[in-house]
Amino acid sequence: MPEPKLPMAVTKGDPAGIGPEIILRMYQRRPDQARWLVLGDPGCMVRGAGLLDIAVKLHTIITP
Repeated sequence: MPEPKLPMAVTKGDPAGIGPEIILRMYQRRPDQARWLVLGDPGCMVRGAGLLDIAVKLHTIITP
């Protein structure tokens, strides 16, 4: 029986940095990951996905 896939949790880092682009490229290489949890401003991720022309579904979690 295969092991369950654990969530991938990463921090976005500096809002003016390249964190969103790196995370999105990692996602492209590992889309089969069960869940990606990105800690940071969702607007930065949306902008990064637009700049890289990457289609990704984002869900904002406001409270734990």
